[in-house]
Amino acid sequence: MSEYSRIKIIPAVISDIEHRSECLPYYDAFWSTDADAWCLAGAHLPIFTAPMASIVNDKNYLDFDRNSINTIIPRTVSYERRLEIAKQLIWIAVGLDEFRKFIDEHDSLEDEYRICVDVANGHMKKLIDMCTEAKNKFGENLILMAGNIANPNTYLEYAKAGIDYIRLGIGTGSVCATTDLTGIHFDPIELILSCRNIKFYVENNIRNFDCIYKSVPKIVADGGIDSISDIIKALAIGADYVMCGKLFAACEEACGETRVIHVPIKSESGTVVFKDKTYRKHYGMSTERAQKEMGNTKIKLSEGKEKWIEINNTLPEFEKQFVVAISSTMSYCGKRTLEEFIGNVSYR
Repeated sequence: MSEYSRIKIIPAVISDIEHRSECLPYYDAFWSTDADAWCLAGAHLPIFTAPMASIVNDKNYLDFDRNSINTIIPRTVSYERRLEIAKQLIWIAVGLDEFRKFIDEHDSLEDEYRICVDVANGHMKKLIDMCTEAKNKFGENLILMAGNIANPNTYLEYAKAGIDYIRLGIGTGSVCATTDLTGIHFDPIELILSCRNIKFYVENNIRNFDCIYKSVPKIVADGGIDSISDIIKALAIGADYVMCGKLFAACEEACGETRVIHVPIKSESGTVVFKDKTYRKHYGMSTERAQKEMGNTKIKLSEGKEKWIEINNTLPEFEKQFVVAISSTMSYCGKRTLEEFIGNVSYR
């Protein structure tokens, strides 16, 4: 059972929304006067893929993008290939050494790059200093995501660095063993709520001329998401985006190793029949396997796990299911847009 199972969203006392089709759970959609409807070309759901080798590679990333899901290319794809893909305004993940290389190799950026600095410990001073340097050098042409963090006060340091997106959560993922090994953890719900409050503080202060904050990082809840309902709850309490791993590993379009298993099932008559089910090997990016796939010659202690996940969905079906579910939630709460919904509903 996920951490989010204890959250229950309370509907508005009165909602003036008559049908869930009035609700828009996408970012960057715009109203078309010609069609008298919302245009979703280029729009995306408030969801990121985790940058994991059992989900995304350089062959299937457009499948996610076509289904309105923000995609992050993992570090198992070659650095050169990731830079090629980045020119299509697709997010790419880089390690610290690769990020150093990117900063040193570019005097300026003519195109926009969306880079996720993908490290286990988002509290490192080295990471924050490097992000500060990169944002000062490249400005608005570098959209930067960093993390993961498990201390809400680190949000302030990311805001000082000018980082645009902050990944929240350490040890909460289904294939992450960090908390089991190290004891490092922060309740994911409390982490979102605390960072949401700090975000309001930064927003209110950043208008000041002498403000020390350079950005208002968007909150990306990462880890511990078991269902579409969990995604909606994370958004409801204040996350701007939710990052998913296991849910996408269970989709047909994901990449990675699969196998077919003959599963015994009892029929209505009581006889046992065997049904073929397909599973995918889902694994954390600090596992020995992922470290080797990233080309590491010195293998560190693994803080990741490997699991076989049943493939039981497709990306078009996922998008449809999510849109229907969150639109219904928004209609209950009387919220027509994500901006109205996120962090602005009652719950218990």
